[in-house]
Amino acid sequence: MEADTLLAILHLGDGRWSEARQLQERALAVARELADPEALCRVGTNLMGAIWSPRQWSKLVALADELARMPRTGLRRHTVAEFTIYGSEILLTAGERELRDALRNERIQLGTQSRDAELAPLGAQMDPGVTTLNGDLEAVVATADNRLADGEATGTLVRARVGAWLQVFWPLIWLGRADELTRFDDAWLAPPVALSDLGTRALWLAHLGRLDEARAQLEEDVKDFGISADAPARSLARFLETAVLVGHRELAARIAPLSEGVPAWTQPTTAVTRTVGVAAQLLGNRTAAHGHHERALAWATKIRHRPEIALTRLAIAELLLEGTPSEQVEALPHLDFAIDEFRATKMQPSLERALRHKGLLHA
Repeated sequence: MEADTLLAILHLGDGRWSEARQLQERALAVARELADPEALCRVGTNLMGAIWSPRQWSKLVALADELARMPRTGLRRHTVAEFTIYGSEILLTAGERELRDALRNERIQLGTQSRDAELAPLGAQMDPGVTTLNGDLEAVVATADNRLADGEATGTLVRARVGAWLQVFWPLIWLGRADELTRFDDAWLAPPVALSDLGTRALWLAHLGRLDEARAQLEEDVKDFGISADAPARSLARFLETAVLVGHRELAARIAPLSEGVPAWTQPTTAVTRTVGVAAQLLGNRTAAHGHHERALAWATKIRHRPEIALTRLAIAELLLEGTPSEQVEALPHLDFAIDEFRATKMQPSLERALRHKGLLHA
C-alpha cells in the first residue's frame, strides 16, 4: 500500500498518468481490505492532494464524504487534521459548503485542544478559504503577510510561503496585484518546475497582460505534458484558462472537454465550469457556453462564493452582449450586479472590464 502510493507519486512526476492512477486505486483497495480506518483515511487524503485528475473527481467526492462522516475512533489526530484540509476542498468543489465548514470547525477544535506544535496553530488561524468566499480579498492578503512573518519568527518560513501563496493566488490576481505573487513564492517562475506548479507561470503572465509571453510559455508547458483525463486537474485548468485568455483555440478545444463535469479544482479552489463556458464562447458555441455559465453560477451560488458569482455574472453578460438586441438588454442586470460586486470586493481588473462594456452600451 505505501509502496504503491510512493511509486504513484514517481509516475506522476514522470507524466505516466495512467500507471500512477492504477497504483493509487490499488493502494486504496488494499486500505479497504485491511479494514483499517487510519490507513483508509491516510491513503484517501493522499489522493485528494493537488494532483488528482478529472477522471478521479466523482470518486474523490464520494470518498471525502465517506471519510467526513466516518467515526474518528482509531485515527491519529494528524491524519484527521490533514484530511480536514484536503477533504474539505474536494467537498467544496462538489458544492458541499456546509460539510466543508463542518470539517473546518473540526480542524479548529483539534488545534484548540492540542498542545502539539503543528496542530495547535490550527485553533487560532483565520480561515482564508471562508474569507475568500466572502470576498474580503485584502484581508486574505493581510493574513498571508502575517503567516510569512510568523514563519520567519519560528523558523518555518519555507512552509509558510507555500501555504501563504496558495491562499493569495486568486485574491491577488482578482485585486489586480498579480505581480506581488512572487514575494510569497517564486519556485514556479523558472525550471525545473514542480508538477503541481505546471501552468502557473503562463497563467500569471496572462493575467499580467503579457499575452505573447503567456502563449509561448503555455505551448512550452503542454509540449510533453500528455493531455488526458488522467492528467492533474489543476494543470489542465490552468492551461485552459491561459488558452482562453490568449485566444488559443486549438488548446481550448482539446482541454475543455476533459474538464466538463468537474465544477472546480483545488489548491486554491476556483471554478472550472465558468472557464469551460468561456472556452465554448471562444470556439463559437454560444448555446454550450450559456449552459456552462448557468451551471457555474449555480455552483458559486450554492457555496456562497462572492467573487465567483460576480465573475460568472460578468461572463453571462459578455455572452449576451454578443447576441441580439434583446439579449443585449438582458445582459444589463448581470453587468450592473457584477459592477457593484467588483467595487465592493475591490476586484479592479474585472471592474474595469465590466465598466468598458457598460460604456459601450451607452455610447
